[in-house]
Amino acid sequence: MVHDWEEIDLRFYWKELIKTYYDFLMRRSEYTDYLFPMVFAVMVFVYSYFMSDWDGNIWKLIAR
Repeated sequence: MVHDWEEIDLRFYWKELIKTYYDFLMRRSEYTDYLFPMVFAVMVFVYSYFMSDWDGNIWKLIAR
C-alpha cells in the first residue's frame, strides 16, 4: 500500500478539529454560563498586565 502524503493537508484537519471543538463548547451551557466568563476575565487580566503598561492599579486607568 502506497500513501501519497503530499495530498493530505493537515491544516484543513486541524482547522476542522478546532472548529468542531469550539462549536461543541459554545453549545454547552456549563461552559458558556460559568467557565467562559472566568476564562475571558483571566485573558483580559493577562493581556492588560503583560501586554500593556497597566500595572494593576485602577487609578492609573482613571487618571488617563
